[in-house]
Amino acid sequence: MEKNSLLLIDNGFASQPSNGCHLLIHITEDSFSYAIIDQYSNTPKVLFSVQHLDQVGNKISTLFSTDSFLSLNFASVKVAVQTSNFMFLPEHLYDKKQTNNYLKFLNHPEKTEEHKHQELKIITLIGLNSELKKVLPEKTVFLPILSPLWTCINKSLAPCFLVDFGADIVTFLYQKDANLIFQNSFAVCNLEEFNYFLLLVKQQLGLEETTSILMQGLVDEGDDYANCLKKYFLEVRLNLPKNIAYNKLTDQMPQHYFNTLLATQLCE
Repeated sequence: MEKNSLLLIDNGFASQPSNGCHLLIHITEDSFSYAIIDQYSNTPKVLFSVQHLDQVGNKISTLFSTDSFLSLNFASVKVAVQTSNFMFLPEHLYDKKQTNNYLKFLNHPEKTEEHKHQELKIITLIGLNSELKKVLPEKTVFLPILSPLWTCINKSLAPCFLVDFGADIVTFLYQKDANLIFQNSFAVCNLEEFNYFLLLVKQQLGLEETTSILMQGLVDEGDDYANCLKKYFLEVRLNLPKNIAYNKLTDQMPQHYFNTLLATQLCE
């Protein structure tokens, strides 16, 4: 297995028909992860992740031609995409006839996908790599990263700030009064850069030290990034959503590593 990658396989998976499984994919600008989910037990049978990619589109093309698991016939395929090439539009202001005008605000996307979030009443336009569209089945459902992240938090009247860590990317999501206030991703190469973006967003959003902070992804309790959050906030904890089906496979790694990927299953 290559450097910076992880592969976990359920011992009994090879004997199961793949058409009883769902494929979940999580793509960022420098990583690719997938999970194969049994539709009857609702639990993962295969987990794969590779980080620090320079050419994500090329890597995905290679994986779909060489990874035997990705060639299986799945009941459904869902892809959550983290990209800086996106825009939010309130549903009540969205006019499909103006799509070409909206796309002027994106960075020359090769392909675009439109997604409507029913609960938030937000339309998201996502710019995609053309290679991604080529290798995925036509039935693939594309989702903005907002969808699984929103699924991962407990919507309440109390303010909540979710911090989702990738290898070199961090995504912030802030909700208050069960409404989305902010969501964006930042390229972060070290602790100093993380501290800078954290303070920038904290100041812009007016976050108080009493704001509840949830951490997930590639972070651990007590590491430098967690301790950085604890400098500014009183309540900082790992996020383990009750609606995500963890099992013995996810137990082999810290479970919060897989939140965004596994939450994709719950999104429409």
